[in-house]
Amino acid sequence: MALVTAPAAAQSTAALAGTVTDSAGRPVPHAFVHIPGTNYFASADEAGRYRLDRLPVALLVDRLPAGVISARATLVGYRSVRRDSLVLVPGRTTQVDFRLFEAPHVEPSLDLGLSAVPLIRPDSA
Repeated sequence: MALVTAPAAAQSTAALAGTVTDSAGRPVPHAFVHIPGTNYFASADEAGRYRLDRLPVALLVDRLPAGVISARATLVGYRSVRRDSLVLVPGRTTQVDFRLFEAPHVEPSLDLGLSAVPLIRPDSA
């Protein structure tokens, strides 16, 4: 009888994968998916798919128990979405899909402070 075990690295790491879509269910390419407080991130492909591999199951983020994380999806023009209490299972992929909603476009105001400064000095006219 032979005993087959997964490599130690696979037993201590997990993966996070899924899709990022918009409010209509269309893929959102290039959305940025990351685990806050870490350097783990991925960019969604043209079909909105992303994948984060080799995540340490013992990852401690924001004082959560080992293996429990949060993930955030962002893209300019959309409201970011955070998913909390995601459980990483050694050797497995946790499926997490994100739905992003468009953010209202706000024109930035530019105040140069010129209203209090006369453009032509009265004594030079």
